Amino acid sequence: MKQKVFLFLNLSLLLMMNACAPTVEGELNEYKDFQASMIELKSEYPKFSEAIAEAESTMASKWEEAGKVAEEEKKAEAMSAVNDEIKTSCVYYLQEIPVLINAVDAGIAKFDNKSMQPGLFRKVEKARNKALQNVRSAEDALEGSAGTMTEANALLVTHFSNLKSSKIKLSSLWSEYKRSKKKKKKKKVYQ
Repeated sequence: MKQKVFLFLNLSLLLMMNACAPTVEGELNEYKDFQASMIELKSEYPKFSEAIAEAESTMASKWEEAGKVAEEEKKAEAMSAVNDEIKTSCVYYLQEIPVLINAVDAGIAKFDNKSMQPGLFRKVEKARNKALQNVRSAEDALEGSAGTMTEANALLVTHFSNLKSSKIKLSSLWSEYKRSKKKKKKKKVYQ
C-alpha cells in the first residue's frame, strides 16, 4: 500500500512539473501581450516613450535570438527567460503601478468609518498615512520622465516595491481587524 501511494505521489509530482514547464505557444502568447501593450503604454506615458521604445527594442532582439533555438523545449525556456526579463523592466512597472495604486486605495477605503481598538487604530493610521504617501509618490513618478530603460527602472522599481509593501500591510491589518471583530462577537455570546 505504501509503495502505491509513493508511486502515485511521484507520478503526480512528475506530471505537475511537466504541466508547469513553459511551452513555445504559451510564451509566444505572453510576448504578443507585451508587444500589444507597448502602443498603449507609449500613449499613456509619453514622457517614458524613449525608455519604452528601448525596452521594446532590447526585448525584440532577445526574443529573436530565443526564436533561433532549434529544440522545442530549449526554445520555450529561452522565450520564458525573455518574458521573465520583461517582468523586471520599466514596461512591467508602468503596467503594474496603477494596478497597485488602485489596490492600495481600496485597502485604505476598507477602514473608512470602522471602529476599532486604540492600538489597532494607531497601526491602521500609520499604515494609511504611509500608503497615501506611497500612492502620491508613485503618481508623481508616473508623471515624471525617463530617457532610458535603466533610468525608468531605477525610478519605478522603488515605487512598485513601496506600493506592494503598503498593499500587504493594509491587508494584514484588515485581517487583524476582522479577527478582533470575531473575538468581540464571541465575548458578547459568552456573557
